Amino acid sequence: MRFNLDELIEKLFSKKLFKKEIKGNILLNLSLQLRHLIITYKNFVIFGGAVIIVIIIGIGIYINNYEKNVNEANKWFESSLFIYRRAFLEQKLTTEERMQSIQESINRFQYVINTFPNTPLKYDALMYQGNAYFEIGDYNNALQKYQQIIDEKANFYFADFILINIAKCYEQLSNIQAAVDTYNKIIKNYKKKPNIANAMFNLGKIYELSNKINEAFQMYQQLIQQFPYSVWSQEARRRILFLQTLARPK
Repeated sequence: MRFNLDELIEKLFSKKLFKKEIKGNILLNLSLQLRHLIITYKNFVIFGGAVIIVIIIGIGIYINNYEKNVNEANKWFESSLFIYRRAFLEQKLTTEERMQSIQESINRFQYVINTFPNTPLKYDALMYQGNAYFEIGDYNNALQKYQQIIDEKANFYFADFILINIAKCYEQLSNIQAAVDTYNKIIKNYKKKPNIANAMFNLGKIYELSNKINEAFQMYQQLIQQFPYSVWSQEARRRILFLQTLARPK
């Protein structure tokens, strides 16, 4: 049996449909079941609909505010980065002016970190803060900034670079074992990252300076084997030649 649309709607909501009219009509059955559910759970449906609307509005407000925060954080970060780069690239700056610019960039990066902690730029600001501290020889503060990145965001896209700098801080602070452990961590966990060759070379240098010549040879050879065209492999070849020269009898 067929109904035109107006007749179907009228009968559906006036409860004047007969069983023989409903039988075999999937659309009518579903419509009646839906109508029954809405009438039976009317208050729940209204409440649920209101909750969904509130959630959608809330998500929209959150996204809008997040975008505003990111844009504002980016403005501050770019201005901080400009001052940071100027401190190291502007040749006309006096030593005092250079130090003032570095400190100003550190303060501005800190503002980004404090004011926009839920944006990705927080970790970029921490990285450049660490770099600035490292450049002025404040290795403890540099180490603290780098370590904060690794502790809070281990999958940071420059994690291998950060760990290289952490190891260098340990070297400067004469904590050689911590430096060795950090380089080994890079070699073990970041095999597809570009800085692994750098880590292997630096680890070889530590072995060399610690008079562990066999370990240094092995690390340099491993580096050459795994990364034959790396600039660090070229340096490793020079170190091997130098060590072999020292080992020759006079």
